[in-house]
Amino acid sequence: MIQTVSAHFVLYFLSVGQQEVEVTEGSDSVVLPCRTSADLPEGTSVEWTRSEPRSMFIYVFPNTSKHYAQQERDYCGRTKMSKDFLRTGDVSLTLMYPRDGDGGRYVCTVHRDQDVLRDTVVLKYVKKEPFPSWASTLLVLLVLVLIVCAGLLYHFEGYFLPGESLNVPDPECC
Repeated sequence: MIQTVSAHFVLYFLSVGQQEVEVTEGSDSVVLPCRTSADLPEGTSVEWTRSEPRSMFIYVFPNTSKHYAQQERDYCGRTKMSKDFLRTGDVSLTLMYPRDGDGGRYVCTVHRDQDVLRDTVVLKYVKKEPFPSWASTLLVLLVLVLIVCAGLLYHFEGYFLPGESLNVPDPECC
């Protein structure tokens, strides 16, 4: 008697959607949010990737030597995730010292048993507004007024500052 055993594997894929995060030039860090259910199993892996300007790994957990070699060098030492993410389900990525080139689409992929969670975060990098042109003009005018006032004070210092008196005879004398 021959028995046939068949196994069914079901892969669940869940795409949560897209979130937008804005960071201003000069910020110390920015958090790219991604959450899943709490109490994740030990075998859970997390990948943060980008496809712009080319496909690259930003952060991978577990960070084995194979994964470390795949991590994009521009992000080495600038990324971190909560150490407690298996318990909390918070797989958000903190990106330290964001740069202009960091703006774009990031994908968080969580492999949990046979389930896959994929979430997209768009990072908008906002440059600080330069010194306004009207303020620059006002500053130049203020400096010019100060220079003119200083020149007038120098030219007419005898009229404004005590110094030698004019030899005008006293009317009560003689």
